[in-house]
Amino acid sequence: RAVCFVGCSTPGFLVGLVLMLIFAVRLHWARMTLGSGLQGLALPALTLAIAMGCKYTRQVRAAVLEEMHQDYVVGARALGIPEARIFTHHILRNAIPVLVNLTALSLGSLLGGAVVVETLFMWDGLGYLATQAIAMRDVPVIQAYVLWMALAYVLLNLLADLIVAALNPKIRLAD
Repeated sequence: RAVCFVGCSTPGFLVGLVLMLIFAVRLHWARMTLGSGLQGLALPALTLAIAMGCKYTRQVRAAVLEEMHQDYVVGARALGIPEARIFTHHILRNAIPVLVNLTALSLGSLLGGAVVVETLFMWDGLGYLATQAIAMRDVPVIQAYVLWMALAYVLLNLLADLIVAALNPKIRLAD
């Protein structure tokens, strides 16, 4: 929990700078800027993955702990069902909707651009485009970016809701 707390609360630019210092400057294992091949993608991907991985870990852990104390789990244990089967067939199945919704939100933020990572690693993405448009007061580009972000979030959340409804037959969409 402490590692996840530190990972969630550490700003992205600090994580990126520390990763650059360790892996690019000291060890020479990766490139500092986006280059060709996997070496150029390793540090930006790891920078984004640390914060998102910690968020996923905290949310899934909370969902699993909540499901472990439900009455049906206590009843399954009382019936003598093996713990591994209870975990895989009951607890994880009911914790999956949290993961699906979190994935949709994460994809939305990635599609919109991770501005800090794009700036730090000199990556020309949507987030960088939006910051440049704001700096230049380019209103049509800003409006297009906001519209894109809203559309991406709406469609991804709709997709997540459809997936959750397909995974859990108890959840039905309104007529």
